[in-house]
Amino acid sequence: MPNFLKKIQDLPEERKKIILWSIVAVLALILLSWWYKNFKAKIDALQLQSSNPEVISMEREVKSLSSIDQ
Repeated sequence: MPNFLKKIQDLPEERKKIILWSIVAVLALILLSWWYKNFKAKIDALQLQSSNPEVISMEREVKSLSSIDQ
């Protein structure tokens, strides 16, 4: 491992920047894919919840109560 780090340290500045930004790009893609997967799962769960008849009737009750408050 120390040899690997020494090799990187000895590279020209331009080459080090390319390596750095490549690592940043790969990590960004990993995080974005993880975020997308979690976001999609939450949206799917929300859609299932909103198709539940109990939720729909509760939404109607909330809407009728909010119209009474005004």
